[in-house]
Amino acid sequence: MADPPAISTDKTGEVLVNVADRPGYSPEFASCFPHSAATACAMQYFSEFMPPGSRNDAERLQRLVRKFFVPDATLRIQLLNSVTHLAKTFDFPYSGVPYFIDMCARNNHLSMRALFGETDEYRCDPNLPPPPPPPNYKTKIHEPIITGNVTHVVESQQMMQLSTMDNGWQIQRIGMFRALLTPYTTVEEAPAPSAIASNANAKILQLETRLRLRFFCFSTLAQVMYIPTNLLRYGVDPVTIPAQTVKEIMEYGVEQHKKRAYDQSAENSEPDEPSKKVRTLTSEPSTEAGGRSANKDGPNEDMRVFTIPSSVRSRPEIENWMTNTELPYLLDIVDSVHRLQDLIEIQIQEGRGPMEVLQRYREQRVHGSHDDSSGLALDTLMNIPPPHLLFD
Repeated sequence: MADPPAISTDKTGEVLVNVADRPGYSPEFASCFPHSAATACAMQYFSEFMPPGSRNDAERLQRLVRKFFVPDATLRIQLLNSVTHLAKTFDFPYSGVPYFIDMCARNNHLSMRALFGETDEYRCDPNLPPPPPPPNYKTKIHEPIITGNVTHVVESQQMMQLSTMDNGWQIQRIGMFRALLTPYTTVEEAPAPSAIASNANAKILQLETRLRLRFFCFSTLAQVMYIPTNLLRYGVDPVTIPAQTVKEIMEYGVEQHKKRAYDQSAENSEPDEPSKKVRTLTSEPSTEAGGRSANKDGPNEDMRVFTIPSSVRSRPEIENWMTNTELPYLLDIVDSVHRLQDLIEIQIQEGRGPMEVLQRYREQRVHGSHDDSSGLALDTLMNIPPPHLLFD
């Protein structure tokens, strides 16, 4: 009887299977991963997506994508318009995910994290297309065509995504997600055996197999933007008032005290003639015999207004999609470049130019034909903007 494949665990607790003899898809090792390993992979992806204080340099982003995605993976994000309640879908290929993270960082997103509710995970046959999503998902846009090499499916209808802006405001999205995963082998560097002193800092190459995402979709069902209570400083934390403001307040108080003293002395010097005193409708009775009216101790109507630097964080400039005003435009550019890449691949494989492909799809739309021999969606290709909008 053959020995079971060797299984090792790295410092993060992620299971690694070091038994493959080639890089690429390795669905035969799906049984080597314990139950809930696919769910842990999806959760770990969000924990490393945009953690607080992370550096979004090109090296980290490339390493993140290489760790969690297969080369032909698709990241799908479905945003919700809070006014029209219409959904907008963005598909990012493997090469576009780093640009998406970088765009979020450049548009005042400090961190992103996710909280998962009840999650379902099950296995499927890698030789067949993955099973369709549950009925609740069928109202969304169709998934990309995947013919096989999917061994794990993770789904949840209870997922909350928190995006924290650099000024403290947060965007909270409630939705559901679906992830398709598969074992994939890559060549990685590992520390060389330390038995030889000369190999203390040396590296060796080895084949590592781990579960990676082939398709990940997050669909927004509801969203809200708010600022945490601990950042609302007024009435919660003490506020330091500038010395100049304190000086102005004291000077104003002295000025008002002198004015009240002068008015009081002038009033006492006048003869007591009650018949000439007229009580206004807004005056209040004296609080005690011989006492002054309460309104005389209150501030005058022309009281000066003193201002101090506000510690309340201003609401970020966002649009109805709960994103920065520039972000959807940048996402459209990345998505359009991906579509242009598909046209170039058709030209290389079939010898047909991009304009010829678009003309063919236009004719199919007019005649009601949906022949998709190239594997591309008609609506996807027809929405490519003019080149001058892409490269200006």
